[in-house]
Amino acid sequence: MNPLNFTMKAGGGNPLPQTLSVASTGGNFNFSSAVSTGSGGNWLSISNLGADCCGTPYTQTVTVDGSALGVGTYTGEIMLTEYAGRTQSMTVPVTLTVEPASAAFFDILPGQLSFFMATGGSLPPQTVQVRNGGTGTLNWTGKVSTADGGNWLNISPASGAAPTTVTVTVTPGNLPGLGQQAGTFDGTVVLSAPGVTATIPVSVVVGNGVFRQANALSFVMPAGGANPPPQNLPVPSNGSNLNFSSAVYTSNGGKLAYDLQLGGGLLRHAGTHRQRKWRGASRRNVHGRNSAVPVFRAHHDHDGAGHPDRHRMRSLLRHPAR
Repeated sequence: MNPLNFTMKAGGGNPLPQTLSVASTGGNFNFSSAVSTGSGGNWLSISNLGADCCGTPYTQTVTVDGSALGVGTYTGEIMLTEYAGRTQSMTVPVTLTVEPASAAFFDILPGQLSFFMATGGSLPPQTVQVRNGGTGTLNWTGKVSTADGGNWLNISPASGAAPTTVTVTVTPGNLPGLGQQAGTFDGTVVLSAPGVTATIPVSVVVGNGVFRQANALSFVMPAGGANPPPQNLPVPSNGSNLNFSSAVYTSNGGKLAYDLQLGGGLLRHAGTHRQRKWRGASRRNVHGRNSAVPVFRAHHDHDGAGHPDRHRMRSLLRHPAR
């Protein structure tokens, strides 16, 4: 597994959570999980912690809280141990870089990019906005890696000066099984600039009866003005029905609400589906961007390979300058 890297401004909002997919190369097994930090206290957490907490395949949500940390680089690690025999373990390094406002560093990035397609289908590209969260010039370079070693993940451009729109592309024909094999395939986009690194996990789910791709939502409002009207977000499946859970994460102090309670909902088949109404809710008196990520998780196997589906889509609330 690749290390996870988070970046934030000192005294600013926490970065969005990132995901950590834990899978087996053979038979599934249960594992235990723990976290530790080298300094700064308890700034690192994961969604499921403890002995015999989980079974492969499983996706952990990794969250950092740097609100009480000063400028500097903080290191931690996530430890995963096979539970029954305790004969194998894995450590995933985590780095949180807290930058002063006077430095150039990566602004809020998505915690994951999710791609979904039916076997033998196609995948539209997604875009990531690489912005400078500080001052000066942010010259960056990017690279990609995949857990299976395949050449199915690409970014363009692979370098630039922020702000830059980066296109992330998945080539189905380069996936295991040439896109005909159901499963979940993981990769990582790594962005680097002088003194700072940021990671974006990428998940590709191939199968029938999985989430369909959802587009990002954007809200615009004047600073200190009325909240923008809500938007509807269809949550469809590309095949059979499935139950799902939902959650939201925000950065920079933004708030995102929806009019259905958190918890299970039913994905309807053949074009009839549950919709969730999203509201961008913020009364902040400064202009800027607040990022939010609704997360939908299927409750059981729908990709045909024992992997639970997980869909993240991005929402952006912008306060234009007055």
